[in-house]
Amino acid sequence: PRPPQVTPATEDLLRPSSFVAEDLAFLDKVLGDDDVEDAWKAFLICERAILEPDRAWRALMALQTVDAGTSKSALLYWVATRPPPDEATKALLERAKAGSLY
Repeated sequence: PRPPQVTPATEDLLRPSSFVAEDLAFLDKVLGDDDVEDAWKAFLICERAILEPDRAWRALMALQTVDAGTSKSALLYWVATRPPPDEATKALLERAKAGSLY
């Protein structure tokens, strides 16, 4: 299956931050870097940009290919335009990494 396209509407799909934190915490534990195709990595990078924009930018710059339904420039724009995480989002991310979201 193909990953979803990243469009302006994607922002509405990747809410709330608690969902994104929980999703990424789970995926970080169960998936190795080689377990995910580059097309899906691009979507996960966009998800990560909501919580960790700097880390997402570095990951996207290292990505060699993206899905045919998008472009690297569109993904770079997405990551670059995410607002910096607020203190509540940072705390949520730390709780997710520690496995204590519940």
